[in-house]
Amino acid sequence: MKDFQASQKNNINDLQLIEKIRNGDYRAFRLLFETYHTPLCNFSVSYVSQYVIADDIVQEVFIKIWEKRRKLFISGSVKSYLYTAVKNHSLNRLKSEAIRQEHTHLFSVIQDESIVDSEIELEEFRNYLFQCIEQLPPRCKDVFLESRFKGSKQEMIANTYDITVKTVKAQIGKALKMLKDCLQISYPEYF
Repeated sequence: MKDFQASQKNNINDLQLIEKIRNGDYRAFRLLFETYHTPLCNFSVSYVSQYVIADDIVQEVFIKIWEKRRKLFISGSVKSYLYTAVKNHSLNRLKSEAIRQEHTHLFSVIQDESIVDSEIELEEFRNYLFQCIEQLPPRCKDVFLESRFKGSKQEMIANTYDITVKTVKAQIGKALKMLKDCLQISYPEYF
Protein backbone atom coordinates (compact mmCIF):
# COMPACT_ATOMS: atom_id res chain seq x y z
CA MET A 1 0.00 0.00 0.00
CA LYS A 2 2.86 2.38 0.80
CA ASP A 3 4.43 1.75 -2.62
CA PHE A 4 1.14 2.59 -4.29
CA GLN A 5 0.81 5.82 -2.31
CA ALA A 6 4.44 6.77 -3.03
CA SER A 7 3.94 6.19 -6.75
CA GLN A 8 0.73 8.25 -6.68
CA LYS A 9 2.59 11.06 -4.92
CA ASN A 10 5.36 10.87 -7.56
CA ASN A 11 2.77 10.97 -10.34
CA ILE A 12 1.13 14.01 -8.81
CA ASN A 13 4.53 15.67 -8.38
CA ASP A 14 5.55 14.68 -11.88
CA LEU A 15 2.28 15.96 -13.30
CA GLN A 16 2.76 19.20 -11.42
CA LEU A 17 6.27 19.41 -12.87
CA ILE A 18 4.86 18.89 -16.36
CA GLU A 19 2.36 21.70 -15.76
CA LYS A 20 5.17 24.00 -14.64
CA ILE A 21 7.30 22.95 -17.63
CA ARG A 22 4.36 23.72 -19.92
CA ASN A 23 4.42 27.24 -18.48
CA GLY A 24 8.19 27.57 -19.19
CA ASP A 25 9.57 26.79 -15.71
CA TYR A 26 13.14 25.70 -16.43
CA ARG A 27 13.79 24.64 -12.81
CA ALA A 28 10.90 22.19 -13.03
CA PHE A 29 12.30 20.87 -16.29
CA ARG A 30 15.74 20.47 -14.72
CA LEU A 31 14.25 18.61 -11.74
CA LEU A 32 12.39 16.23 -14.04
CA PHE A 33 15.59 15.68 -16.04
CA GLU A 34 17.72 15.03 -12.96
CA THR A 35 15.12 12.65 -11.53
CA TYR A 36 14.80 10.46 -14.62
CA HIS A 37 18.02 10.90 -16.59
CA THR A 38 20.06 8.01 -15.18
CA PRO A 39 17.23 5.44 -14.99
CA LEU A 40 16.19 6.30 -18.56
CA CYS A 41 19.76 5.96 -19.78
CA ASN A 42 20.03 2.54 -18.13
CA PHE A 43 16.73 1.57 -19.76
CA SER A 44 17.87 2.76 -23.19
CA VAL A 45 21.14 0.83 -22.87
CA SER A 46 19.09 -2.38 -22.87
CA TYR A 47 18.20 -1.50 -26.48
CA VAL A 48 21.21 0.31 -27.90
CA SER A 49 23.99 -1.36 -25.86
CA GLN A 50 26.12 1.76 -25.47
CA TYR A 51 25.71 4.26 -22.68
CA VAL A 52 26.90 7.18 -24.80
CA ILE A 53 24.19 6.52 -27.38
CA ALA A 54 21.63 5.97 -24.64
CA ASP A 55 22.58 9.30 -23.07
CA ASP A 56 22.09 11.03 -26.44
CA ILE A 57 18.68 9.43 -26.82
CA VAL A 58 17.54 10.51 -23.35
CA GLN A 59 18.76 14.02 -24.00
CA GLU A 60 16.89 14.08 -27.32
CA VAL A 61 13.69 13.09 -25.52
CA PHE A 62 14.12 15.85 -22.96
CA ILE A 63 14.99 18.41 -25.65
CA LYS A 64 11.75 17.54 -27.48
CA ILE A 65 9.82 17.87 -24.23
CA TRP A 66 11.26 21.33 -23.67
CA GLU A 67 10.78 22.43 -27.29
CA LYS A 68 7.16 21.22 -27.38
CA ARG A 69 6.35 22.08 -23.76
CA ARG A 70 3.38 24.31 -24.66
CA LYS A 71 1.69 21.44 -26.52
CA LEU A 72 2.74 18.78 -23.98
CA PHE A 73 -0.21 16.97 -22.43
CA ILE A 74 0.29 13.89 -20.27
CA SER A 75 -2.81 12.55 -18.55
CA GLY A 76 -1.36 9.37 -17.10
CA SER A 77 1.98 8.52 -15.61
CA VAL A 78 4.83 10.84 -16.52
CA LYS A 79 7.25 8.02 -15.81
CA SER A 80 5.46 5.75 -18.31
CA TYR A 81 5.41 8.56 -20.85
CA LEU A 82 9.17 9.09 -20.49
CA TYR A 83 10.00 5.38 -20.67
CA THR A 84 7.80 4.94 -23.74
CA ALA A 85 9.40 7.95 -25.43
CA VAL A 86 12.92 6.63 -24.68
CA LYS A 87 11.96 3.17 -25.91
CA ASN A 88 10.60 4.59 -29.18
CA HIS A 89 13.67 6.78 -29.70
CA SER A 90 15.94 3.81 -28.95
CA LEU A 91 14.13 1.61 -31.47
CA ASN A 92 14.23 4.39 -34.06
CA ARG A 93 17.96 4.77 -33.49
CA LEU A 94 18.43 1.02 -34.01
CA LYS A 95 16.41 1.17 -37.23
CA SER A 96 18.34 4.14 -38.57
CA GLU A 97 21.65 2.48 -37.61
CA ALA A 98 20.60 -0.72 -39.39
CA ILE A 99 19.66 1.28 -42.48
CA ARG A 100 22.96 3.19 -42.34
CA GLN A 101 24.91 -0.07 -42.04
CA GLU A 102 22.98 -1.57 -44.95
CA HIS A 103 23.75 1.47 -47.11
CA THR A 104 27.39 1.38 -46.04
CA HIS A 105 27.58 -2.31 -46.94
CA LEU A 106 25.90 -1.73 -50.32
CA PHE A 107 28.24 1.19 -51.01
CA SER A 108 31.29 -0.93 -50.21
CA VAL A 109 29.99 -3.77 -52.43
CA ILE A 110 29.36 -1.32 -55.27
CA GLN A 111 32.75 0.27 -54.70
CA ASP A 112 34.41 -3.17 -54.73
CA GLU A 113 32.60 -4.00 -57.98
CA SER A 114 33.66 -0.65 -59.38
CA ILE A 115 37.28 -1.34 -58.45
CA VAL A 116 37.09 -4.78 -60.06
CA ASP A 117 35.48 -3.25 -63.16
CA SER A 118 38.14 -0.57 -63.43
CA GLU A 119 40.90 -3.16 -62.94
CA ILE A 120 39.37 -5.25 -65.73
CA GLU A 121 39.12 -2.19 -67.97
CA LEU A 122 42.73 -1.28 -67.22
CA GLU A 123 43.88 -4.82 -68.00
CA GLU A 124 41.93 -4.78 -71.28
CA PHE A 125 43.51 -1.42 -72.15
CA ARG A 126 46.99 -2.78 -71.40
CA ASN A 127 46.39 -5.83 -73.57
CA TYR A 128 45.19 -3.64 -76.42
CA LEU A 129 48.16 -1.29 -75.98
CA PHE A 130 50.57 -4.22 -76.25
CA GLN A 131 48.74 -5.44 -79.37
CA CYS A 132 49.28 -1.97 -80.85
CA ILE A 133 52.96 -2.04 -79.86
CA GLU A 134 53.36 -5.41 -81.58
CA GLN A 135 52.12 -3.80 -84.82
CA LEU A 136 54.97 -1.28 -84.82
CA PRO A 137 57.83 -1.81 -87.30
CA PRO A 138 60.59 -3.89 -85.64
CA ARG A 139 63.23 -1.14 -85.15
CA CYS A 140 60.60 1.39 -84.09
CA LYS A 141 59.17 -1.12 -81.59
CA ASP A 142 62.60 -1.95 -80.12
CA VAL A 143 63.54 1.72 -79.68
CA PHE A 144 60.15 2.53 -78.14
CA LEU A 145 60.30 -0.40 -75.68
CA GLU A 146 63.87 0.52 -74.67
CA SER A 147 62.81 4.12 -74.09
CA ARG A 148 59.45 3.70 -72.39
CA PHE A 149 59.57 0.32 -70.64
CA LYS A 150 63.22 -0.14 -69.81
CA GLY A 151 63.84 3.54 -69.11
CA SER A 152 66.99 3.72 -71.23
CA LYS A 153 68.33 7.16 -72.15
CA GLN A 154 68.29 8.18 -75.80
CA GLU A 155 72.10 8.23 -76.03
CA MET A 156 72.27 4.67 -74.72
CA ILE A 157 69.61 3.50 -77.19
CA ALA A 158 71.51 5.21 -80.03
CA ASN A 159 74.71 3.37 -79.03
CA THR A 160 72.91 0.02 -78.66
CA TYR A 161 71.33 0.16 -82.13
CA ASP A 162 74.17 2.08 -83.76
CA ILE A 163 71.93 4.98 -84.77
CA THR A 164 71.96 8.69 -84.02
CA VAL A 165 70.08 10.33 -81.15
CA LYS A 166 68.06 12.19 -83.77
CA THR A 167 66.97 8.85 -85.25
CA VAL A 168 66.05 7.58 -81.77
CA LYS A 169 63.87 10.66 -81.25
CA ALA A 170 62.29 10.17 -84.68
CA GLN A 171 61.58 6.47 -83.98
CA ILE A 172 59.99 7.30 -80.60
CA GLY A 173 57.87 10.05 -82.22
CA LYS A 174 56.80 7.66 -84.98
CA ALA A 175 55.90 4.98 -82.40
CA LEU A 176 53.85 7.44 -80.33
CA LYS A 177 51.90 8.61 -83.39
CA MET A 178 51.21 5.06 -84.55
CA LEU A 179 50.15 4.00 -81.04
CA LYS A 180 47.83 7.00 -80.75
CA ASP A 181 46.22 6.12 -84.09
CA CYS A 182 45.85 2.48 -83.04
CA LEU A 183 44.45 3.27 -79.60
CA GLN A 184 42.07 5.88 -80.94
CA ILE A 185 40.18 3.16 -82.80
CA SER A 186 39.10 1.27 -79.65
CA TYR A 187 39.51 4.02 -77.04
CA PRO A 188 38.40 7.29 -78.67
CA GLU A 189 37.29 8.66 -75.28
CA TYR A 190 40.95 9.05 -74.26
CA PHE A 191 41.74 11.29 -77.21
